[in-house]
Amino acid sequence: MVAVEIKEYRNGIVISTVRRDIQLIVLACPPNQVPVLSASSVTSYNFTITEEDTLCLNLVFTDADADSISLNAIGSMFNSLSVNPPATLISNNGDSIASADFCWKPICGQARTAPYQFTISAFDDGCPPKFSEYIFSIKVDSFPGNLIPSVTIEQDPDSIICSGTEVKFTAYPVNEGLNPLYNWYLNGAKVGSNKKDYSNAALANADVVNLILTSSSKCAANPIAYSNDITMSVYQSPYANFSVSSLEQSILTPHFNFTNLSANASHFTWNYGDGITDTLFQSGHTYTQPGVNEVSLIAISLEGCTDTSVTIIEVTDVITLYIPNSFTPNNDGMNDRFTVSGNSLPVYDLKIFNRWGQIVFRGNNENSWDGKFNNKKATTGEYVYVVKFSQPGFNKTYKGTVALIR
Repeated sequence: MVAVEIKEYRNGIVISTVRRDIQLIVLACPPNQVPVLSASSVTSYNFTITEEDTLCLNLVFTDADADSISLNAIGSMFNSLSVNPPATLISNNGDSIASADFCWKPICGQARTAPYQFTISAFDDGCPPKFSEYIFSIKVDSFPGNLIPSVTIEQDPDSIICSGTEVKFTAYPVNEGLNPLYNWYLNGAKVGSNKKDYSNAALANADVVNLILTSSSKCAANPIAYSNDITMSVYQSPYANFSVSSLEQSILTPHFNFTNLSANASHFTWNYGDGITDTLFQSGHTYTQPGVNEVSLIAISLEGCTDTSVTIIEVTDVITLYIPNSFTPNNDGMNDRFTVSGNSLPVYDLKIFNRWGQIVFRGNNENSWDGKFNNKKATTGEYVYVVKFSQPGFNKTYKGTVALIR
């Protein structure tokens, strides 16, 4: 039992006192076992390897009480300021089981008499918490001989190419060390930068690409390595080009002539932008709808290389109107109806009057007058028509007479 008394003073005089009793109950912790390193995950705590060898360990820890396990590793070999390249350790904490993946590849120059060491500790959250720690020693011996660096290069695409195609060359080095130097050459002239890859889109036939690798490995007696030569096979790409008779035509005369100006090509594909294509050398095309069309010409060489030229043309819309001055509704199949016709006509309202001002027919774009009034043949003679367009931009009214002839 613990008692706490708090007194409050004002001007050195006690003005109030508060007491609190605190009861502490101590319970005995259940038995707690320490987390242990599984014997099946490691065969030894002492290792001897050679420079340029790789040592990797998968360390598995278990806890018999199913407590949560957390891992912690310390050692100078994880610090690049002390050991370069350093070792790596990736831990995965968990309940009742945890693991750590350790890897290290010492390079030439890191051999020494004293072993490298690191300690890994496993902590559980039991009552009371328990921990275990394990010390690993790694002896690094000198590389027994001289490393021989080498390098090969490959191209992508790895086949015959067309001029203008970008080709990527990639180096595949062996024993290059941590900081190798890559010197690319095109026809004996140094190109590119100090990278494993080099790209070029302006290669010509018989161009030669190669690489000189300078290894940074301390184990290499001769650090220079020469790659294989790649001699390019490049086909000349065609040149696609064409001219057009006009860049704009109305829908009334929607024909365009195209003159092929291509070079180094054996066959061609025209695309007129309206879903129609053909393979003529010289071409012309008539459009059926107004609009803007992208016309393209693909020139293809004998070897299959291609080039494309594109031109934009426009077919403009034109409104035309035709109102006949007579018709003959005698059912002979010719001129039997009075029809307002034209190109791209907006919506209109049609009224036809007889000489007494009666409306004998009313229609629009969807119908026409068959010469009847109240389901009877209208009399021969002249009638007045009124055609009214009310579309924005085309707000017009046309009046006239039409002769009905039988």
